[in-house]
Amino acid sequence: MERTILGIDPGLANTGWGVVSQRGPRLACVAYGCVSTSADMPLAHRLMKVQRQIGAVIARFEPSCAGVETVWFGQNVSAAFATGQARGAALVACAERDLYVEEFSPNQIKLAVVGVGTADKAQVQYMVRQALSLSDVPRPDHAADALAAAICFATHEGFAHAEGRFDHLVAQAEARDAAARRGAFGAASSGRAAKACPTKEGARI
Repeated sequence: MERTILGIDPGLANTGWGVVSQRGPRLACVAYGCVSTSADMPLAHRLMKVQRQIGAVIARFEPSCAGVETVWFGQNVSAAFATGQARGAALVACAERDLYVEEFSPNQIKLAVVGVGTADKAQVQYMVRQALSLSDVPRPDHAADALAAAICFATHEGFAHAEGRFDHLVAQAEARDAAARRGAFGAASSGRAAKACPTKEGARI
């Protein structure tokens, strides 16, 4: 499998983005960055900037899919609302270019990258650096989080594929067991019939 995955860490002030290439199980960093908007800009213009610049990233690197972090409601309501608006603008940019999008909670991303859903930011950044063989931790933090979302997309899909494969193997095993039981039942039935209707030597059957 070869493809390019876009990761997005949405935020009204800063929307991180990261592009990862996947070749089989191997992941590599292609590029990363951050879309920043100023608080003195009108809200509509801030959202338009997020949409347009994420769209420009997609046009340049041509990813086929995207992993997007969902809103964390542990933050205050106004911050969560602003993040949700930026996330919507980024999702529109993905939809305009027909990207397949998966959305992940912060805990899902931490679990996929670190192996622990309660990992702190430093642990996530360290594992992003290791997973992508980078010489340093990506900066700013929003870009590192975006790369983590892209890694989560690849990992999550791998788990889903493995789970589907496992379910398929289980179904095959159950089918074989059912066939064996039917065969055993048929043999037992034939044996009972033979005992109930014995034949004598020379008798017509």
